This record gives sequence, structure tokens and C-alpha cells, in this order.
Amino acid sequence: MWQDFKAFLIKDNVIGLAIAVILGGTLNKLVGSLVDDIIMPVLNLATAATGGNWKDWYLPLSAAGADGPKMLIGNLIGALINFLVIGFVCWRIAKAFVKPKAA
Repeated sequence: MWQDFKAFLIKDNVIGLAIAVILGGTLNKLVGSLVDDIIMPVLNLATAATGGNWKDWYLPLSAAGADGPKMLIGNLIGALINFLVIGFVCWRIAKAFVKPKAA
């Protein structure tokens, strides 16, 4: 039974997938820190003329203004920047390690 399980792990590349998930989680924390601690403060400086805290930007959805429902545009922009940076880093890592097969 142990041999069958070991063969399954190696044949179906379960170990490689587990390592990729662990590295992906760690990479997410690393890139998240890069975005939150390096890129976002620079954006806050760049938008200082508009109050500086652009992550709190919103669009009011009713005549009540700030007291009513609102769309959090700043959160969306922050999530988009996170996605773009993480996507770019993953793309570069994949390009460095995955070589196309020779035809």
C-alpha cells in the first residue's frame, strides 16, 4: 500500500503541486508587502494634493452623500494594482523557469 501511495505522489506530481501552492502563498505575501509597503506609499505621496489617502476614495450612490451607500473606488484601484504586480511577478518567474520545448 505504501508503494502504491508513493507511486501516486510521484506519478501524478502531487508533491510538485504542493510545493507550488506553498511557494505561491509565500510569493503572495512577499508581493503584497511590496505593494502595501513600497508602491502604495509612493501613490499616497503622488496624490497628496487630493488628500493623500486615495484608498478611501468613493462615489456616493445616493443624494445622502457620504452618509449613504457608496462605491469604494480606492479599494478597487488598490486590488487592481495588487493583481497587476502579482501577475507580472508570476509571469516573469514562469518565463525564467519554464523553457519552451524544442520543435
